[in-house]
Amino acid sequence: MARFSLVGAISMCYAPLIMLSYHHFRRLLFWTFVLGFFMTASLVLFFAFGYRFNFDRGIFVYSGSVTVKSIPENVSITVDGELLPTQRLGILNNSIHVAGLMPGEHFIEVSAPGYRSWGKKAIVQSGRSTEFWNVLLTEESYAFETIAGSTGSVKAFPEPGGTLIVLVKRSESSTSIVVYDRDTKTSHEVFASASYGFDPASYENIEWSPDGKRLILPLTSDGKIEPMIVTLETGETTLLRDLWRATRIMGVRWDPGERYTLLFLADDNLYRLNLESDRSTELLVGKVKAYDISGSFIYIARLEDGSVLRFRQGTLAETLTQVTLSPPASPSETPASLIVYDNDRLALLERGGERRLFVYNAASKKNYGFQELGSNVSGVQFSNDGKKLLFFSKNEMDVYFTRAWEVQPERQENSTAQIARFSDPIDNIQWTEDYEHVLFNRGKDVKMIELDNRDRRVISDIVTLSVVPTQIVPLFSDNLLFFVQPGIDTASIIFPATQGLFGL
Repeated sequence: MARFSLVGAISMCYAPLIMLSYHHFRRLLFWTFVLGFFMTASLVLFFAFGYRFNFDRGIFVYSGSVTVKSIPENVSITVDGELLPTQRLGILNNSIHVAGLMPGEHFIEVSAPGYRSWGKKAIVQSGRSTEFWNVLLTEESYAFETIAGSTGSVKAFPEPGGTLIVLVKRSESSTSIVVYDRDTKTSHEVFASASYGFDPASYENIEWSPDGKRLILPLTSDGKIEPMIVTLETGETTLLRDLWRATRIMGVRWDPGERYTLLFLADDNLYRLNLESDRSTELLVGKVKAYDISGSFIYIARLEDGSVLRFRQGTLAETLTQVTLSPPASPSETPASLIVYDNDRLALLERGGERRLFVYNAASKKNYGFQELGSNVSGVQFSNDGKKLLFFSKNEMDVYFTRAWEVQPERQENSTAQIARFSDPIDNIQWTEDYEHVLFNRGKDVKMIELDNRDRRVISDIVTLSVVPTQIVPLFSDNLLFFVQPGIDTASIIFPATQGLFGL
């Protein structure tokens, strides 16, 4: 009994201490949970606001992101070899947004089943999205659709906004013009002759009338251009020299402002001819080196110095207005082509001699005047917004930026960049529909190269043809790309891939 009392007495003495320790433990546990909560919440908030912990430096850094807009839209994104799960991909402006990337260099790869992948290095910066708005994937294989009866074609000219295609066919004994209807998949011959030919390398093209009922054929005879007008419904043909006698007729085009009215150069004079009236010819302006049509104006380059003037369609040239403030430096007597985007942006390309290219650029804050961009230039094309000018030779393609480009990749106004240079010839160089890629063929191989020069310019294979094509004809309104294959046929593929709902 005494022993029990001693134990009880000891317990009673230590009870307050046990109770005190227990209260301390509860308080310590409570504050531990509180501290853990705030630390976890802070980490979550840091993560949500884009901060990541850099273990090498032992500090939090503000992360960056990558935005990709692609065709096709339904793609997979790999960053540094790691395939990102769908839940990590955010949709922004119909594009894919990959957030939470540590600042620095990352390799981004875009892929889709049945397509060739695209990839390049991206420099990610804190708090900024590195944007790739024009990723265009090419398919691993394309299905060809052949135009029936197109064997022997050397050129093809689709009807603007229509379903007809004019095919120029040549054999050893004759030249024929065939019109093919893509809707009915039928064709009929509108012209054939053993006396007239067609030069595929000529600067002159077949011209469709605005209503699609007549054609201008730039045929050749004895080495001279012999323009012919063909009425498709009746098959009636008329040589322009039978309506207007001149030693040299060139640059025949339809006047978009007047029905069945032609514009043409003859003996360095610009004329207008109405085919529906008495077929009288009207002199518009003399001493013309070249001319072009843009908007509601006709632009001319003077024979003496290459300076450019304009007058409104449907009027006489007494209303000529000076466009360029000064002519190109050291003008040449060589024939030239005038390519006009608008009153502030135009190009003058020599068609012989050194084949120099001059560009005129009057920007909003500075008029750069005429500048010589290069020599041995074989062709030029403005982009649809006039901000870029593609120019090229047989081995090289370059781009001139008429305006600043603030969307990534940024470009400077009045700057030039080389797109690519090859050791062997390239041909059929032209813009794609987005004007951020260029189509071309290198022998039998048809390829595409992007303008984006960050890291490297990706060159994508499209198709390999059986022979070297004489022409590649895009019809982007219908997502079609035609290939004229001499001695074989003319065929098309669907390019770029058509996109349905959600890119499927």
